[in-house]
Amino acid sequence: MTVQRLLLSLIVSRASSPIPSSAKRGADLATLGVLITLLIILTPRVGTAEWFADAYIGGSSTVASNNRFQVNGTVVRDLERSDISTPGGGRLGYWFETYPWLGLALDLSTWNLNFNDIGPPQLSSLESLTVAAISPLVMVRLPLDKSEQFPKGRIQPYVAGGPTFFYTVLSEFAGHTVQSPAVLDDSSMTLGFDLRGGIAVFLTKNFGIFAEYRYLQVRPTLESNTGSGVVQYQPTFQTNGGVVGITYRFGW
Repeated sequence: MTVQRLLLSLIVSRASSPIPSSAKRGADLATLGVLITLLIILTPRVGTAEWFADAYIGGSSTVASNNRFQVNGTVVRDLERSDISTPGGGRLGYWFETYPWLGLALDLSTWNLNFNDIGPPQLSSLESLTVAAISPLVMVRLPLDKSEQFPKGRIQPYVAGGPTFFYTVLSEFAGHTVQSPAVLDDSSMTLGFDLRGGIAVFLTKNFGIFAEYRYLQVRPTLESNTGSGVVQYQPTFQTNGGVVGITYRFGW
């Protein structure tokens, strides 16, 4: 079985599992751990490569469409369409020695989304979601300002992209209906995509700084079946943002 089919089977099996929210969240966390482990173990081993480790923090703006909660198909909460967040994360990867312009990386980032109610009904509480993204990335760079001290270029513009596994958690939502409240406490593992572009500048042969633009898109599905009926939240998130960070190169 190929890596792609194995990862896809994990996502499909999670999406079709009719299990309670608490057990589903535990299963989602387990799936998250399995994905990280598989992506690390199955990363190609190369004898000659320029390995790197990055850490970053930044700001992003998320626009949400269909940002509503429904009970039995009826909208009970309508939320704001955008939010500003502060993502942080890191990645590990390498640039090939044979093709020094081509690289692979595994990126992990996390952030929180908070949306106010805009009604009806109008409520004052925030809906808070935690999002974690695991991105296997293909990277392409342009080495500039080469020298003996910086054989791969002191300045390196780059682009990157790939599929992303989004783990979304909603801690609790209570949608008030006429007779009783409907509660949604759920998590979702969803496949989306991640596009990036940035520039790295090296201060020494091994240490540098970088700035990066990011675009991510995902459509999580959070759902539970309660005494009040089926509660569902299925927005589409489009995130634009920028991060700054530090990079360390080793193994060359």
